[in-house]
Amino acid sequence: MIEKLSVEIEAPLEEVWRLGCEYDVHYRKMSSEHLERVLVMDFEKLELGFYFRQRSPVTKRIQKIRGKVTRLELNRADEWRSVEIRFLFPYSLILYGYTSIFEGRGKKSQLTVLLRVRFGRILKMLSKKKYNEVINHLKEELINLKELAESSCSEKEIGFKS
Repeated sequence: MIEKLSVEIEAPLEEVWRLGCEYDVHYRKMSSEHLERVLVMDFEKLELGFYFRQRSPVTKRIQKIRGKVTRLELNRADEWRSVEIRFLFPYSLILYGYTSIFEGRGKKSQLTVLLRVRFGRILKMLSKKKYNEVINHLKEELINLKELAESSCSEKEIGFKS
């Protein structure tokens, strides 16, 4: 099952993309539940991986989630960019990955996240509340990224005017 979340951001694609690429710098601004974020580059395999620790939105226990970037696409006309992530075991049993699609629309951007959930319909039936807690956590991250990008853009505009 694919869960689709989307947000329109009053900031150009370049700014939203920059903040997405620098996620390890401001991950705590995305969610108060985030505790640590580390990027790992394997130069022999040319792979980019990551792990993060966070307080689980469901159990409230600290969890460590590992993953890797499986695909990165940049449009030649610079109209859109996408990043595909795959989570590693044991979280891959349920959440096996997501794709972030960044689309430029002049001075605005659209960020769409496609969350790939294994057994999604069954999970929703068994525990809709817990399923929604995870989705709401991701929605909070999108809203916080939107606010960070928009405030970063307005700060730059103010800087240019003075």
